[in-house]
Amino acid sequence: MNSIQTLLSNIKSKPKKCRFQCPSDTFKSKPKDTIRSKYDITKVSPFKKKKSQNQVPKHGHELRGIDGAVHTFITKTCSPNVYSPLISNKYMMIQFFPQDHIISNFRKSNISFIFQLFRLPILNDLDTERSFKQYGGKYNDMQFFKSKSRPNQSACGRSKLKSHFRQLFIDALGESKSKVEKLAGVYVISVLKVPVNGDQENFVKNEFKKLINNICSKQKSTNVNKKSKKMISQKPIKLGPTLGQVQYSYKIGNLKDNRTRFPYIKMSELTQCK
Repeated sequence: MNSIQTLLSNIKSKPKKCRFQCPSDTFKSKPKDTIRSKYDITKVSPFKKKKSQNQVPKHGHELRGIDGAVHTFITKTCSPNVYSPLISNKYMMIQFFPQDHIISNFRKSNISFIFQLFRLPILNDLDTERSFKQYGGKYNDMQFFKSKSRPNQSACGRSKLKSHFRQLFIDALGESKSKVEKLAGVYVISVLKVPVNGDQENFVKNEFKKLINNICSKQKSTNVNKKSKKMISQKPIKLGPTLGQVQYSYKIGNLKDNRTRFPYIKMSELTQCK
């Protein structure tokens, strides 16, 4: 018993020393006032939006869209039966709103695209879609027939489809060497079929060239503008209720942001529509 007490007393009186020591001062904590992030010393240049009618887009991502509320308005109101397209073939129909049109106030780039994909057929082929609808055999209840696969069925498919058409337009614009200031405006592209090989892509590119040449040529451009004004006079566009849904800046909640989303907007025209 005495030996146990002696052992315990030795342990309490002589604590063991740690054999590991800090190698340097690198692991010592620093005062909070000296800790700085690399973002604290980074100077961000103010955002400036280029406003140029002569700016030539060189990449597909430079062809942006318009405001979501105006996009919905165009989809519901400006059908091809009311505003006839300038180009119509088995791959696409294109309606053009020039830069002096009220719709062009809400474009985010000099040349803006609006895509309508709801007319795409099943399996990217109109004849196949008709066969699907006429078929009533024993395999009609299979998942393959119920899924009705289309090129725009997934978000990835829609993104690739839009990028594909934008790039074909960029290629056609680079080969045509036309004046870009006459091409400024909003293009509503109703996709009817997706080109899947080189011959089909060349066909779509040539159609884009025809569209560009028609708009840029003096006589055709005048006809387009007159045609647009004539259609507007027959059925004027009333954006009054839609203007209240448009988001004019990048403001989120209480966070203010003075940048405008639409570099080509003319507020004097919009005030007359209210």
